[in-house]
Amino acid sequence: MQTFKKYVRSLFILIVLIFMAWGFVDFYPYIFAKTIEGKIEKVERVQLNVALMQNNGPSDGKLNSELYSFAVAIKAPDGRIWTSSAEDRQWASMTEGRCVKAKFFPYPPWRMDKAGTFFGARLLEASDCSTTP
Repeated sequence: MQTFKKYVRSLFILIVLIFMAWGFVDFYPYIFAKTIEGKIEKVERVQLNVALMQNNGPSDGKLNSELYSFAVAIKAPDGRIWTSSAEDRQWASMTEGRCVKAKFFPYPPWRMDKAGTFFGARLLEASDCSTTP
C-alpha cells in the first residue's frame, strides 16, 4: 500500500511538471515580454505588391496577414534601438518622432533562426514628444 501511494504521488508530480514545462514552452513570449518606451525611429510597412502576390486567393475571403505587417524601430532613452516585426494595424498611424510605449515579445531560444529577436510588437501608448517633459 505504501508503494502504491508513492507511485501515485510520483505520477501526480510528473504530470504537474509536464504541464509546467508545456506552459513555459507555449507562453515563453508572454513570460519574457519587454515593455519598451522611447521615440519611434522608423515604422516600415511591408511592400504592398509582395503581400498581394502571397494572398491565399479569393476562396477563403481573407487577406494575407502580411498585408498589415510592419517593421518597428524604437529608440529608448538610453540610446538602444529596439526592433521588432508587427502585424498590428495601429502602427500604420504612427510616424517617426512620436513617443510610444510598446510591448515586444521575444522569440524563444529554441527557434534558432529567430532567437534573440522580437515579434508581435503591440502599441500600448502614443504621445507627441514635443509635449513630453
